[in-house]
Amino acid sequence: MEYNYREGSPKGPEHWGELNEEMEKCKDGKLQSPIDLFDSNARKAISRVDDLNMSYNPSKATMKLEHHAISIQWEGDAGSIQINGTEYLLKRCHWHRSSEHFINGRRFLFLFASLFVKSKILHICLNRVFFISYDLELHMVHQSQNNDVAVVAFLYQSGNPDPFLSKISNDVSSLSVTKEARLGVIHPSLIKWPSSRFYRYIGSLTAPPCTEGVIWSVSEEVQ
Repeated sequence: MEYNYREGSPKGPEHWGELNEEMEKCKDGKLQSPIDLFDSNARKAISRVDDLNMSYNPSKATMKLEHHAISIQWEGDAGSIQINGTEYLLKRCHWHRSSEHFINGRRFLFLFASLFVKSKILHICLNRVFFISYDLELHMVHQSQNNDVAVVAFLYQSGNPDPFLSKISNDVSSLSVTKEARLGVIHPSLIKWPSSRFYRYIGSLTAPPCTEGVIWSVSEEVQ
């Protein structure tokens, strides 16, 4: 494996940009993702006809276990989204555990307070702010005819079962043996869009080669 996600590894994220020329953006890029989403660095986008209009089709799909994520790749025409009049075809989706993006600096302090509000330990941490990620992040990766990339992202935290994840859970379990599973026909609209409101910013791929110019639309609502 050319790179990995292990902290402190010579092939880990802090060294991606040094591994070869194609990955230099991981070190020198100016628009790198992920980011902490604040109103000051990402504008709010609302899904509508001319911006982030979703039009998906059922299509055959294959689930794969990759070195950094579990992915589903669609074959043929799985539909598209439109952003400012440009069509971006859905190619694949994948999950990251934990999430890569933060929303308004989600703070460990709030979780800590809810768990230990009656504890004498709480006052020790009142002056500290800890950032933690959400439990899961889903990326729906789209590509235009000019090979420009647009990603629609959703954040999840543990709670009630998600219908789409429940539907494919057995296939996920089988990947530890098979590394690949044919899912048959899967409709991308099974992935629910809980809100029409998104954060929008221009960033990069979050894995090498860290290509910039990616249009990110991150759902404002955590599922």
